Amino acid sequence: MAVWGIGAYFPGGGEDKAKQFFKRGRVIIGYPEEAHPEYYQMLRSVQPGDIVFIKARFMLNQPIKIKAIGIATDCRVCLENGMEGREGIIINWIKDMTDQPVDIKKDRKNDGSTTTMYQERSVEIINQIAELLKS
Repeated sequence: MAVWGIGAYFPGGGEDKAKQFFKRGRVIIGYPEEAHPEYYQMLRSVQPGDIVFIKARFMLNQPIKIKAIGIATDCRVCLENGMEGREGIIINWIKDMTDQPVDIKKDRKNDGSTTTMYQERSVEIINQIAELLKS
């Protein structure tokens, strides 16, 4: 099982899609695949049962804000699983914190947490996300 963080703040329009992700049970990437194929490669790496959380973190000196946590179910990256004309995957969202994101203190290491999508590897952060699921 892997743990993945994904942003919901879309470029261009500057709109936060976290509530739409939660409501529709999906996640998508805000960029076209041609612009950022690495994010689509990561999205295709998500497996059923992986934990996915919606996050926000723009600077390494800030905490990571957790907006929602769920379990990946249908991981076929396709339009059917997407929204707004973009391919995506299906998430069974368990914890909605979109109205009051929870801050998790994270070190300043450049681990991808400030990018659109990344795999969380810190045991400490993974444990904190698991605790949030229980609360």
